[in-house]
Parts: sequence; structure tokens; C-alpha cells
Amino acid sequence: MVHGDHGGELPQLHGEFVKPTINIMGTEGITVQGSMRASISADNGIRGALFVNGTITNSEIRSGHTIQSVTAFSMSGSVISAANNIGTVSTTGDAFATLILAGADIGRDASFGGTGVDADTTNGGNIDSVNIGGDFVQSSVSAGVLLGSDGFLGTANDVVSGGRSNVGSVTIGGTQVGSNRGSESFGVFATGTVGEVTLDGDEITESNNFSVTSFATLPDVVIVEDIEVTFDGGIYFARVFFNQPMNAQTLRDGLIISEVRDGGLVKIRLDEGQDYQFAYDEQENAAVITFSDIVTRRDLPQLPGVAGPGLYRFELDPQIVRGQNAAARLDADGDGFADPLLRWRCVRWGCGRPRHAEHDHRRSRLPRPGHGGLVWPRFARYGAR
Repeated sequence: MVHGDHGGELPQLHGEFVKPTINIMGTEGITVQGSMRASISADNGIRGALFVNGTITNSEIRSGHTIQSVTAFSMSGSVISAANNIGTVSTTGDAFATLILAGADIGRDASFGGTGVDADTTNGGNIDSVNIGGDFVQSSVSAGVLLGSDGFLGTANDVVSGGRSNVGSVTIGGTQVGSNRGSESFGVFATGTVGEVTLDGDEITESNNFSVTSFATLPDVVIVEDIEVTFDGGIYFARVFFNQPMNAQTLRDGLIISEVRDGGLVKIRLDEGQDYQFAYDEQENAAVITFSDIVTRRDLPQLPGVAGPGLYRFELDPQIVRGQNAAARLDADGDGFADPLLRWRCVRWGCGRPRHAEHDHRRSRLPRPGHGGLVWPRFARYGAR
């Protein structure tokens, strides 16, 4: 029990705050009679109630197992994370810029990122109920879903665990949720079911950038279903279609584009941001690559170490790339296992301006499992012959 505040402003230095960190194996319960500004990390869980009589501010409450309950007057800028289940989370007032995550462990350091024991992981976990007496602005609840590098839930960078994790009822007594910025995303998310979510007494499924989402159970195998290369307005585009939603950040990091020469003995790797731009289309489950015309308009003869007219190869590293479901890995031949490296040759261009390419949008479909494995689609060479 803490009889006063746990963390807070230093009395001798106005505006300076101390934020203590408590690392414990487990606890039956914690009571703070004042307010809390601290990090608590319990490897074996918080099996009793965490009760804070005041406000939980800029705090992290992390459990490597379960959390029975968290109760406070209000919450701001805080994270509640449990590797497995969370019983109830309740506030009398508002919850602002707060994340409540079950089935998502932010690691022993009680912060996002890290490696080893500090690494973020997803698991199966449920939340019984969340009760917010006031507003729920810039805040989210999730079960089995971990936010990605963009810092928001409900985007293509989410890491979704396998299996089903459920959220029970979410009751918000106030009138405001989410934010007024379209670039942000908030809500209630689960890989399984989501119970009734109410705002000021009325059921809600969506409000501006706040949404209630139940992710469908996704296949464990990621397959490239289709490749489309087009030329439009003087620019080459390549679209790589997948059979399920992908984790955009891992797709970006695991994509390698190279010009290959001498039967593959020489590879000239392209640099993202300079030679091409990467984007992800959530509606189509597709990676979108926009090639720089500096590369595609280079003329013959080929220059050593400089990408230009020739054959290009795309590669995906299965050690990096995964679906939005964290268990979904690349499989090129349908055998149910990740392959050493998924690669295909997809575009060849020649010197000068492509002739009639605007009317020659070529497309080649990759086989599904059981149809002979991965083929390497070839596209016509445009320009001079």
C-alpha cells in the first residue's frame, strides 16, 4: 500500500517529476491512496486489485500474466498491458490518451519496443469489461491486437495474434471518443468477439476515427496471389496482392527489389525513397511500388552498379514479412511452411520511353497452393528492341 502519491512532482523542483519503476515477480494487489505516476511491471501478474484513489497519469501497468482489475478516478497518457487476461478496468472520470491491452505484453521494461525480455509480444487474452465514467478521448481497448510502428490501433501496422481474444462490454459514460484528426485511429479491437460498446447510453460501432472492430480469423499462410505492373503518365507501378491483410511495416522492411544481370550473378539493389516509393493499400491487401522515372528512363548501355534498363526481381524475406495476424507467414509453394526466400521476376523495361505501354497493362496470376508452386511471371520488354 502507498499512503500518498506514487510518483509525481518533486517538491524542491517545480515542474520536475519523478517516475519510479517497480519490477516485481507478482502481487496480490496494490493500493495507492493518492495519485500515480509510475511504471509497474509484474512478470507473474497482478492477481489482486490495483486501486488508485486519484489519477493515473503517464503510467505503465504491465503484467506478464493477468491483471484482475484496475480502478482509478481518471487516467491520462497511460498504458495497461497484460500478456493474458484483464478482468475489469474502471474510472469515475475521463480516460485520455490511454491504451488498455489484453493479450499484448509490452515487455519487462513496461514500454513499447525492446528486445529479449523487453520485447513486445501478442498472445491470447480477454477483457471482461471496461467502464469509463467520463469521456474516452484518444484512447483504445484491444484483445489480441498490438499496435505497430505508427502508434495507433486499427491500422495496417497492427500485429494481430492467432486464435480468438474477446472484449466484453465497454461502457463510456461521457460523450466524446477518438479525436478529430483523420490520420489517427482509435477504438475497440479484438481477434474474437466484441460485446456491447455504449457511449452516453447509446450503442456505438463507429464515430469519426473511433471504431469497433472484430478481426476475422485469418489463415496462417501468406500467399502472393497476384502481381500487376502498369505504366501510367510516364511512371511504372507494381502492385503485389496478398490473400489476407498484411503488416505493412514488415512488408516494407522485408521487400528487396533488384535489377539482375548475367543470369542473376549480378544484382543491383534499389533503395526505397530514392529509386522507388512504397505504400500499402489496405482495401486491396496490396503492396504498391512506384518506381522513380530516374531509374526507368535510363538508356542503354547498362552502367556498372547503376540500375537501369533490364530485368528486375522482387524478393520477400519470410523472416521479416508477416500478415496482420502475427502467426501468418510467407509460403510460396503451399506446403504450409515458410520458404527460405520468396522471389519472382516481374518487370523488364528497355531504353527510352516505353512504347504503347499505357495500353498494355499486363497481369500474371500466381498459383494457389496445390497448383505447382511459385511461377515467375514475365512481362514484355517495352521500348527499343
